[in-house]
Amino acid sequence: MPSPVERPIGFRPEEISAMINEVVVAQHAENASFLWLLRDNAVAAPHYSLNDLADLDERVEANVDGLRVAADYGWRLCEEAITGGPGEVFSAGVLAFEGELPDRIDLVLEAAATKPEFERGLVSALAWTPFSGIDHHLAGLL
Repeated sequence: MPSPVERPIGFRPEEISAMINEVVVAQHAENASFLWLLRDNAVAAPHYSLNDLADLDERVEANVDGLRVAADYGWRLCEEAITGGPGEVFSAGVLAFEGELPDRIDLVLEAAATKPEFERGLVSALAWTPFSGIDHHLAGLL
């Protein structure tokens, strides 16, 4: 009897790179929004030191980076939650402006205009994004 061709157990590298852990990405979306709110409040709180704010910044960035890595799926989660609050506008705003996709940017701008408290999330997303990526958008907003 001929021996069967053995296939290694597991996935090929290109298969792994294409996989998305939806539960983890959903946690990144929730955490990015929540941590941004925590940071937004901490900026004015007298008991937070500069090191505390830097730690919060790193945590926000780590979760936003998880959304970036998830690409379209990360955006879809942000898009679904965008009317939830200023933290959600922040997360969606960072992805939209970094991706430079006009439809996404328009959606974020529309969401930010729905409630005055959402504007802070938009402004923070713009400040979070490197200036070289948003300078032409700022001119249009002015």
